Amino acid sequence: MKKLVIKILLFTFPIIICLGLIEFFLRNIPNDYSYKADYLKNKASKIEVLYLGSSHIYFGVNPEYSQYKAFNAAMTSQDITLDWKLFNKYKWDNLKTIVIPIDYISLYSKLENGIEAWRMKNYVLYYDLKSRNITNNAEILNGRFSDNINRLNKYYIYKKYDIDCNELGFGTTYKHAIKKDIKNDAIKASERHSVDIKSKHSIQYYKENTEAIKNFISYAKEKKINILFVSTPVTKYYLNLTKNEQLYSTFSFLKKQIENNTNCHYFNLMNDPEFSEGYFYDADHLNDLGAKKFTIKIDNLIQKISN
Repeated sequence: MKKLVIKILLFTFPIIICLGLIEFFLRNIPNDYSYKADYLKNKASKIEVLYLGSSHIYFGVNPEYSQYKAFNAAMTSQDITLDWKLFNKYKWDNLKTIVIPIDYISLYSKLENGIEAWRMKNYVLYYDLKSRNITNNAEILNGRFSDNINRLNKYYIYKKYDIDCNELGFGTTYKHAIKKDIKNDAIKASERHSVDIKSKHSIQYYKENTEAIKNFISYAKEKKINILFVSTPVTKYYLNLTKNEQLYSTFSFLKKQIENNTNCHYFNLMNDPEFSEGYFYDADHLNDLGAKKFTIKIDNLIQKISN
């Protein structure tokens, strides 16, 4: 029995070492999450305007066009509870405005329980957040083994890393030169974002996300910081397929917060006529041209509420 155990150990030890090295080298490949975590760790205290939220802000706001010291901390499928957890990790000595997107799905989504739950490992590994899912604690436990080996080759051999944002956190891949079937995409996106707001999961997500918003408001009021809630522009094809009940519940909640807190402001730009189809990458995301226009518009709104 003792010899068998020794043989097993001799066989498994090199495998464990090999897997450990793969994990180590995978974690050291620069990516959007590690970049943003490092940026906020070093420069959060200098930021005047902080953009949070999901892909609508990640691809929709380019702080390079802002007159303020701004940073885009949004990421694809990043929900409001994650926004709050990330926000609490840093010191905001010069923060004047927090921009939080409130879109069609915002109050009813949770990354860890959604179709892109695999992204949660990035918050655990690079932002040091907690997760009850053990697979979120290792790169090697996510995705196919062959894909991870390809990532290693891409970075360590060809020197290509996984950062798709610019220096101020804006996602750069949604170019205006790429043409999408916006009408067809609107159908898929609206179906993906529409929920039964009375379901058990929706009620729980609504509770957690609205609680996070209230936490933001309480913090901002104490620190004399403005919060700008915004519903980002979408195409008419997407807007026409949204469910009134879901929109109404979202707007009703926001209305109550705005009425009760003078430091909070809300702008619904979902149907903004200034954003024609040429400014969209797909049915509900702006392209790089739309992002420039939207950033300047938000800048003007920030200036308006600051006076």
